[in-house]
Amino acid sequence: LRDIDRNKYTVRINTWRRNDLLMATVKHVMTCPNVAQIQIVWCDKENDVPNELMSLTSPNGNSGSAGIVIEKHDINSLNERYRILHDDVPTYGILSQDDDVVRPCLAMDIGFYRWTDHPDRMVGYDTRVHMIDQDTNVWSYGYLSSTQKRNEYSLVLPRFCFLHRDYMDSYIEHAPKRIYQTVDKEFNCEDIALSFYVSALTGGKVPLLADKWAMNSMVKTNSGSGGISNSYGHKEKRDACINNFATLLGLKDAYAVLRQGRGANEGAQEKEFGILMASPIKSAAGGKYLAGADVNGTKALEVKSDTVENRKRLYEQVEEHYHDVQATTNHLRGHMALLGLIEDTEKWKERWQHKEK
Repeated sequence: LRDIDRNKYTVRINTWRRNDLLMATVKHVMTCPNVAQIQIVWCDKENDVPNELMSLTSPNGNSGSAGIVIEKHDINSLNERYRILHDDVPTYGILSQDDDVVRPCLAMDIGFYRWTDHPDRMVGYDTRVHMIDQDTNVWSYGYLSSTQKRNEYSLVLPRFCFLHRDYMDSYIEHAPKRIYQTVDKEFNCEDIALSFYVSALTGGKVPLLADKWAMNSMVKTNSGSGGISNSYGHKEKRDACINNFATLLGLKDAYAVLRQGRGANEGAQEKEFGILMASPIKSAAGGKYLAGADVNGTKALEVKSDTVENRKRLYEQVEEHYHDVQATTNHLRGHMALLGLIEDTEKWKERWQHKEK
């Protein structure tokens, strides 16, 4: 990694017709000092980018440290969230984020610094697990409740996760056609696709996780409209994606024949992979620090060998003021509640009551 990649990261926000949520998320991310650039994935050809957001892309309208880039995509597909349209991406590290999920800047940074230790892995905050029918070897999708009950996970959701930008480029260029087409057709499963794809490229390893306190710091916003997860047949679609994608990527039996690319280089390629095994969501130091796979020791950051001053200061802040760090989540949630963006609060009911009728 270059020096900038150990200190700064790019936030890439996927959005779809939830401008109130998008603006609240962008304004929050702008306050985070380690964000080098904010990218907005705009796939809505029928509606213009809101003027308020456009004004933030100009130097005079942006009071934050991060530059804002709006990517206008020609295709409305969830695959597009991984298609980077411009060359001026300042960092290798990308925080993939949905427009309705926010976390405190400290929680973002703690996941980022874990990623800098393992830039070949995804580092996530939201875990899910695959379930296996022992008689048929058919895999299915386990929701958060299943993940928590089993204390295991095997994938993370790119609604909030760090990864190297090369994985996004690789997915667009080389993901198996059937995976790519399924995401296009079903308008679903792009999160499963990317997590499994990176696991396949890393020998069947599960993604890594941010600190437990950072994972638990999510603030979910809502503008009165249902998302994809509320659509008909959502569970059945994800069950099929889990099973089919795992087969295509060799995560079931460590062997697969992939059809690489979608151009002149297209052709069958045999490649050996590792079997994907669920990992315990274990934690240390009273449960507030490391969780997930490859956890060694009790500290998230190896301060003694660290040369990044920002990272050392962050760890010291978390260590010395842990309860204050927890309070930042409540402060962020309170701010979003005042904006009427936290479901079932009084402000939310006042703002979106016309949608409940």
